[in-house]
Amino acid sequence: MSEMGGKSVCVIGAGVAGLVSTKECLASGLEPTCYEKDSDIGGIWNYKESSSRGEPSLYASCVFNTSKTMTCFSDFPFSEEYSNFPHHSYFKNT
Repeated sequence: MSEMGGKSVCVIGAGVAGLVSTKECLASGLEPTCYEKDSDIGGIWNYKESSSRGEPSLYASCVFNTSKTMTCFSDFPFSEEYSNFPHHSYFKNT
């Protein structure tokens, strides 16, 4: 238990699953600490032209295969200006 009285939890990775887990922990009154080995959030959606560690990345022309309505957080929607199946670069620019 932390000083605030809530339960502390650890979330490994700040990709999509880690970000959703952190958001849900906060909504449930938990106190998450999210650890990410990369220099930025986004996991595989954090595009890199090349990786010195051989880690996977999506390809430069990748677009979402789910609609922006079904992909976004309910309280953090994609811009109306984006196409229904946006380019990967809009993932973190929303």
